[in-house]
Amino acid sequence: MRYFGEFCIPAFGEPLRPPEGCPLTKKLAKTVSEKTKAPIDLGLMSILSTYSILLHSFTDVYRPEVGVGPTSLYMLGIAQSGERKTAISNYLMHTILKHQEEEVQRYKLNLEIFELEITEHELEVSIIKNEILKAKKTKKPTDGLKVQFKSLLESKPKHPKTPQFILEDTSPEAFINHLHNGLGCASLVSSEGGTIVNGRGVQNMAMLNKGWGGESLTVNRVKGGSFSINQPRVAISLMAQPKAINKFMQ
Repeated sequence: MRYFGEFCIPAFGEPLRPPEGCPLTKKLAKTVSEKTKAPIDLGLMSILSTYSILLHSFTDVYRPEVGVGPTSLYMLGIAQSGERKTAISNYLMHTILKHQEEEVQRYKLNLEIFELEITEHELEVSIIKNEILKAKKTKKPTDGLKVQFKSLLESKPKHPKTPQFILEDTSPEAFINHLHNGLGCASLVSSEGGTIVNGRGVQNMAMLNKGWGGESLTVNRVKGGSFSINQPRVAISLMAQPKAINKFMQ
């Protein structure tokens, strides 16, 4: 057992117990277990994961001899069928997923507005370009038109950020696109984690691990362009049956 003030991290193989120094978390773990009839350590794991998902884009932590880094967590709960994995996830994630869906609907409306604005912008750019060409052909001054053109480029409408930050069925390419086009934070979350650990979602573990550590991610593509994601926040919260994990380990 390693102690940090009033907190302790259990050694490998020891049970995960609610922290005495965090009475609200201890009470919540008890409530989750009573409401879902699930093992208290499985509920506590999900609670800590939920904290991480909600906070890791806003907070960092200082660790002695390591330095400042993300509060993102990797969590894997291995439990047999009937141990209430889905019930725990629904209990803790319901409000978060509802909020995300509301934001996604708002994003769709903003996307429609953006598409109208970008169409108008492209038309205005085309008009100014034609005016500059006409002026050059007739040897008229173009300084004023160039100022307008520069101003127009600087006022180009920005694509709205994708608000989805909780993903389940995704590929490595889609995951990193969400980081780039979205909020810069994303979490793989599933109460049926076998679909992730034995699917395409973990085929690029190096990318996931760099994101978990808050390291910058650089993507170089022939199609779609290259880009960098600075200080990403990546968390994983999975619950899976032993046979799914055994398959993954093999």
